[in-house]
Amino acid sequence: MPTPTKINHCPIVDCVIELKFESIVPAGAVFGYLYQQFVTNYPKLEDLPILQIPESIRAQEANFKFSPHYRISNDRFAIQIGPNVLTISPILVNKGYEGWEVIGNEIVAVFNKLKESKIVKQFLRLGMRYVNFFEDLDIFQKIDIGLSSQNLLVNNNSLLRIESMHDDSILKALQISNNANFQPPKGRVHNGSIIDIDVSIQNNLNDYFEDVHNICNKIHDIEKEYFFSILNKEFKESLEPVYQ
Repeated sequence: MPTPTKINHCPIVDCVIELKFESIVPAGAVFGYLYQQFVTNYPKLEDLPILQIPESIRAQEANFKFSPHYRISNDRFAIQIGPNVLTISPILVNKGYEGWEVIGNEIVAVFNKLKESKIVKQFLRLGMRYVNFFEDLDIFQKIDIGLSSQNLLVNNNSLLRIESMHDDSILKALQISNNANFQPPKGRVHNGSIIDIDVSIQNNLNDYFEDVHNICNKIHDIEKEYFFSILNKEFKESLEPVYQ
């Protein structure tokens, strides 16, 4: 079956694209260099909570190395920046998921500006994560992933995680839970299920970044095909897929 272009009942509640890197400038200078690149299109600036932790402690704790320190945003997208990381996310509460063409173009524009800043020594990891939420639904009744013990997951509080290689350099991480909740800003808590897919590339990333548009499209296509391959036929049709 072909992969749908889109679905009318879109379950996406979160989308984050993360780029980890090594910089040629001191850690404290990274944000200043990048802020100059983005301030015109991303005028709103916020400090993130990690800045409340003393710098001496942050420098010693490995878990903080790839934590963003600042958030800049406009009405449609948010960028988070740290000494070794940049993430970009659509602000779904404002416009919903606008489709890959819109989001992908913004991602490529942001990553190209990062390249133009000339502060990156080496690209380490590019990851694309989509979280899909299904309210009041046991998702294990709606998927088809060939598990011999799948009946044990239905009607129980279940969490399934699977990691697999798409090829030598691309990792697919799938997490499914039927005991999840989602709370939009200023909204009530919704209970249901999630399908959380993270596709990442870590090897030879500098070579891939010679063509940022191509590698972003490739990772997105892998993520999208993986998502639809999980759903059984009846449930996929209930989401009203659109094909071109």
